Amino acid sequence: MRPALVTAGDLALEKDDLPTAEAYFAESLQLLADSSRGTARALEGLAVVAARKRGFDKALQLLGSAQMIGGGKTWGGTWWRERLRRTRSAALAALPTDRAEAAFEAGRVMRRQQALALALGGNGARPGEGAGTAKLLSKRERDVAELVVEGLTNRQIAARIHVSVRTVETHIRHIRTSLGLRSRAHIAAWVAHRQAADLQAPNPS
Repeated sequence: MRPALVTAGDLALEKDDLPTAEAYFAESLQLLADSSRGTARALEGLAVVAARKRGFDKALQLLGSAQMIGGGKTWGGTWWRERLRRTRSAALAALPTDRAEAAFEAGRVMRRQQALALALGGNGARPGEGAGTAKLLSKRERDVAELVVEGLTNRQIAARIHVSVRTVETHIRHIRTSLGLRSRAHIAAWVAHRQAADLQAPNPS
């Protein structure tokens, strides 16, 4: 079934039928969630779909996750690798460099189930993510977390928000402790997820 579903997804992409392509790749992903090769290929397909829908953050997260799950390999021939290259190039051109790098890294540090949740349209319960986790942080700490995503050093963050480097270090330590995060990459993943969720949330108006 996997080759048939992936081929159907590829054909739908060729026709620019994004809803159909997304459905086929998602079905492939659900059938082969335990296969690294199948999972990586389906994530790549969904990344292409996301980029064509201008969901560039999500596209880069999925590409990063596919790279890790697939062990750095891709299975689709030269033509597929070229499609992935164009997808990543489009995302890098559309986003600020720091944000694009943070999105890709966020995908690389995701666990498999988190990547599946993101790919299949869920909130992708990442490290530290859950109902109300943002409320565990002060507004200043949320600001610091968002500057981490931009790739700024502690010294640069301190200069940006006019506090001492020691204060920034304290904020980052509290962010990691409060959300159960292990590294700056996980902080970037948490922020990237919140931003993606905000974009996907229905407009109350």
